[in-house]
Amino acid sequence: MKLFLLLLTVMGAALFSGGCRSELYYRDKAVGEAREYVLENAPELNAEQRDHVRFTQPVLLYDPKVGGKSGTFLTRTPGQICVTWLVPGSKAAYMVVGFSDSRMMDWSPNRLIRRTFPQDDQSRLGAIDKARQYIFKGIYINLSADSGNVVRFENPEIYHSNFTPETSFTGEDREAFIKSLAQKPQYALVWKSPDEPELSFVVFGYSDPDLNGWTANSGGIYENADLAGKLGAKFEEAAE
Repeated sequence: MKLFLLLLTVMGAALFSGGCRSELYYRDKAVGEAREYVLENAPELNAEQRDHVRFTQPVLLYDPKVGGKSGTFLTRTPGQICVTWLVPGSKAAYMVVGFSDSRMMDWSPNRLIRRTFPQDDQSRLGAIDKARQYIFKGIYINLSADSGNVVRFENPEIYHSNFTPETSFTGEDREAFIKSLAQKPQYALVWKSPDEPELSFVVFGYSDPDLNGWTANSGGIYENADLAGKLGAKFEEAAE
């Protein structure tokens, strides 16, 4: 079963529109139910792993073979949606299976699956999660509601990049730090601003060539004109 990855982070508020609860409310509610389902049905998790499930934003995996158009999550066609955590110290992802359309109004836990993903999928997922966390901890307060939703619910584009690394080191220590980074490729994860087309939200960092171990170095809100010369080929294109 091939699953298409859609990153989901949890909106903490219940929104209302035209007297009806918004789709974000129902997705948030579904994620809460999935979280409780894992905690109730995975006794093998230790305290640290359980805290990871409690406090870390999950991933949504959508199966187009069960229902919906291939590669898309924004569909009204019911399909299988798995609320998923990659738990530290576990080779398996914890996937709570349920069925609904993308609004998740009728989603409820059906069963818990422990599944091992290929390394490239885990590496990409890990990089996107770390980039999203960097934005949440840093520039998120500067984003509009629409921009925040783009970061929360959409996958970024991933590029080979050439940004100047940031460090608090000075002198010889700074030179040694930058030299150590040069041993690994740099990748930038980029979300386009829905409010201002001339802006992008960018986080760059270093990893192995397959994104394994990617760690954020810096990031912020950039004018697209300033990205010229800093973004190279897309990661997918370079891998083909």
